[in-house]
Amino acid sequence: MQSPDGEGVSPDQSLWSLIQDHVSPSELPQIHSAVGHELVDRYTEAYAEMEKWQRILQDYGTGTPFSGHNVPLPDPPAVKELVRAEVGMLLQTLRERAGRDGEELMSHYKPETVSYAVGHTGRSYSRLSQVDDHRSGSRGSTYSNQEVEAVKVNLNVDGIEQVVDRLKSLFTEECEALKQEIKELQRNIWTKTEQDLKPAEPTLGELKELRKAIQKDLVHYPVSYTPLREFKTSQRSGCGASHLPTVTNRKQPSGTCDVEASSHLQLTLASKQQAEMWWVLWLLGALLALFSSLDVWYFLRAGVVILRAWFQGPVFDITAEQTVSGRVTFNDIDMCHMNNARYLRECDFARFSLYTRNGVFKAVRALRGNMVVGANTIRYRRALCIGEGYELRSRIVTWDDKAFYLEQRFVSTKDGLVCAVMYCKQTVIRTTPEQIMQHLCKRKVECPEFPEDLQHWVNFISASSLSLRAESGLDEKNK
Repeated sequence: MQSPDGEGVSPDQSLWSLIQDHVSPSELPQIHSAVGHELVDRYTEAYAEMEKWQRILQDYGTGTPFSGHNVPLPDPPAVKELVRAEVGMLLQTLRERAGRDGEELMSHYKPETVSYAVGHTGRSYSRLSQVDDHRSGSRGSTYSNQEVEAVKVNLNVDGIEQVVDRLKSLFTEECEALKQEIKELQRNIWTKTEQDLKPAEPTLGELKELRKAIQKDLVHYPVSYTPLREFKTSQRSGCGASHLPTVTNRKQPSGTCDVEASSHLQLTLASKQQAEMWWVLWLLGALLALFSSLDVWYFLRAGVVILRAWFQGPVFDITAEQTVSGRVTFNDIDMCHMNNARYLRECDFARFSLYTRNGVFKAVRALRGNMVVGANTIRYRRALCIGEGYELRSRIVTWDDKAFYLEQRFVSTKDGLVCAVMYCKQTVIRTTPEQIMQHLCKRKVECPEFPEDLQHWVNFISASSLSLRAESGLDEKNK
């Protein structure tokens, strides 16, 4: 048997044939029965199928046009791309000069080469590439050889019971390996078939031939121009209609056309690069203005938090505690511990997650309301240091006719200590907490009692509000 590259390939010996070499013909039926007729037959069928696909792949490789030693060298990619770009510019120039005759001229050239040159780079052009020759079974054969050599002393009627389990396991492993081998062989055959169906990319020589033909046609369609000396003379002589510069149509030599086409190509490429540079500068300027005028990272983080809460699933107990995990990073610290303002920012994100999962956000939107932070108070017990993990546990404690009251705790994952506790008054606008709860629960819900410490804080807020209203004279105006 010959490999596709001409080298000889010796087929590997199957596991069953290895056993046959070490067992006498008279004892072979007993060995076959001990291992299991079904298992041995399944293995031999799989091995025969693997050999069949291997022969198909090797025969296919022998008939492949590029399987011999005279494989053409690939064209230099950089040179080929330059020639392709030049031919594309020449075709564009020829179309502009020829006018109505442009399409007729294009039909004289090879369509595949023209299509490739004018910029159909998205189309898949590729030279047929060989799939590596698949020589299967080398590992399996060596492994099987070693296993059979290890148990050959017991490959007889008297000793088969001692190694039968080992042989069954070996046959099962080889069957699975052969299945994978067959799939790989089929995949390689399919890959080679697909490669044969792909159109071949035009060669560098074909592109050069097309360039030469276009340059010849450009000679018959020279650009109209006015000599500079005639134009200056007409400008000096006056502005009468008879002294206007005339447009002449003169044939230019081939060298002039080549120089002009090359200059046109260079100018076009330069203008494209300049346009791309302006787009990059505009984008950088827009990003700079955006980040200077808006806290972009805050809104990005809020969107990510809400999206993650959406996919985590709903929490039907509205007053249930919800936990969000976090870790102190370099963006959060001032003196190697979390900045005080960062605690409030993290509490914002935790409330977004809480309201999304328990449905409060959805209910507020349905009732055309809104929620804002009316007040909050936080107590710091111990600093969260750089790199320290924590859990932010949030829950709705109670509510009144104007606001929800939440408790949020920062609990260190290192030792379980509550590092900070915050109470937040979430004021509801254009609706009431009672209506929100009734919308969610489909019934009237009694609000829980206020804890003593929370009630003290609410009393302080009420007293402070009355004092500020008195200072500003709002009570007098309302009377």
